[in-house]
Amino acid sequence: MKHVADVIIDIPDDMPLISCVPGRLSQVFINLLLNASDAIDECGSTVGRGTITISGRRDGDVVVMSIVDTGMGMTDAVKERLFEPIFTRKNPGVGTGQGLAICQSIVTEHHGVISVTSKVGSGTTFTIRLPVPRALQREATRGFVRSSKLSTSALNDKLPQ
Repeated sequence: MKHVADVIIDIPDDMPLISCVPGRLSQVFINLLLNASDAIDECGSTVGRGTITISGRRDGDVVVMSIVDTGMGMTDAVKERLFEPIFTRKNPGVGTGQGLAICQSIVTEHHGVISVTSKVGSGTTFTIRLPVPRALQREATRGFVRSSKLSTSALNDKLPQ
């Protein structure tokens, strides 16, 4: 991502804790960030350096995380099949078509929901909604991404150079 996009993190300090398996949710965010980077890279010089924004907020008893990219966006036909196993729009040998199906499975395991909005030429937003257990609703952390041990250095270790 450091070659194709700037990453903006907008997560309030008072984000509530959630009950999760940090490594599994990190897998979701890494996959979404890699896909966002690929979408921006596919635009090439038409958009220049892109932007990926990671944001979070609380919505009642739910934590809402969003990954927004300024990539090429998707058609409605692609969005309809996006979470199907083996579906990919990447070139042969580049992607397996498993990533988003796995992401959806992991989010569902955490009693959450993942959704996508996108418009061709305007980028894509993936939104993840995860419940805050009642026992944890009064506690806060310095941010969901930090609490699940997903940091910029961890991302850079996973990203292609």
